[in-house]
Amino acid sequence: MSVIVFTPSLSKRKELLKIITHAHKQWKFRIALAVFLFVLSAAVIVGMAILLLMNPTTIEGILAFSGAGICFSSIPFFIALSVKNTAKYKCGFPYSSYANASLLLNDDSLEYVFWRVGPHEPAAYSSTRAVYRDEDKFTFTINKSDIASLCVRNEICYIKGDGILQMPEWAVANNITTENCKEFSFIPAFPENNFSKRIKDWRSYNVRTED
Repeated sequence: MSVIVFTPSLSKRKELLKIITHAHKQWKFRIALAVFLFVLSAAVIVGMAILLLMNPTTIEGILAFSGAGICFSSIPFFIALSVKNTAKYKCGFPYSSYANASLLLNDDSLEYVFWRVGPHEPAAYSSTRAVYRDEDKFTFTINKSDIASLCVRNEICYIKGDGILQMPEWAVANNITTENCKEFSFIPAFPENNFSKRIKDWRSYNVRTED
């Protein structure tokens, strides 16, 4: 059986993360807070405009009031942006931290390669400006014979068994760059729409071959 390769898709990643984040129990609260802050920012500008209309002043006064209004309104505005981005990242975690992921299904093993990113990195939000260095990649590998279970549920692929997670040196504190991994999951952010069927067929083929 030849190697099956799934390459990353930014649009699919956005689509799946949107589904996952919106289903999170904290999503509505976080977004409601962001909306409130956006409205508050707009209210400051509107209030300043009304104040100027009701109390005509000089050009210097208008400029001074306008500058103060913009400064005051920018505070809740930027806080709202931060709250919104934090909601996207935390409500989609850990999948929001897996970027540029690809999957290789070999005859005898499964290999998932990804880059781990934080909430302040462009890659967390599927930006095309993200840069990925080979020495920073993470790799989850599991032999087909060590897979206890594999399923795709609610836009997430779950794997249980005896796998290994290979990590870059900067991500560890004890110089041990490999970690035994009994459970691992990821979102199939690939352009193929038949991922669930293909990975199940791959698993079934390998199980039958072993028997």
